[in-house]
Amino acid sequence: MLFDHTESPDISWLKTVLGAMHKVGLEGILVGNAAAVLHGAPVTTQDLDFFVRSTDLVRRRIRQVATELGGVVQELGELTDTLRIEGNFPDLDFLFYIGPFKFESVRRRSSHLLHEKGRVRLAPLEVVIESKEHFGRDKDLAVLPVLRSTLEVLRAMEEAARRPGGA
Repeated sequence: MLFDHTESPDISWLKTVLGAMHKVGLEGILVGNAAAVLHGAPVTTQDLDFFVRSTDLVRRRIRQVATELGGVVQELGELTDTLRIEGNFPDLDFLFYIGPFKFESVRRRSSHLLHEKGRVRLAPLEVVIESKEHFGRDKDLAVLPVLRSTLEVLRAMEEAARRPGGA
């Protein structure tokens, strides 16, 4: 279940990013805390994380998105091949790896968010949780109880909606 969000500056920024991605033909799956927020989790984030295929074409398109947004692409270091777009806006991270998941398997399980210029895929909350468990960074571990509780509530709501006369 996806929650309806009013037009906030964060949603406006997400739409701007999605428009730029659509314009250059970059497919990505929104993951991380931003995805969790759109599933209804009461968490915050300071960036947007997109899971993308690991190809040269995708890397070129990420650079095109940076140009569209007036930002620059940074490589985050030797331990990751994540690309970050930095600028006078919240960071955009493009992840080529999110733990045990392959892009196509997450893509099949994802849902769509529509916007005026197209759509973006949203990773299931289960994938967000499992990827945070996999990486086990302090900031990931800190948010896991909230994400798990949100998932329990979502499952209970779905179950109630399936019952005769539910929801």
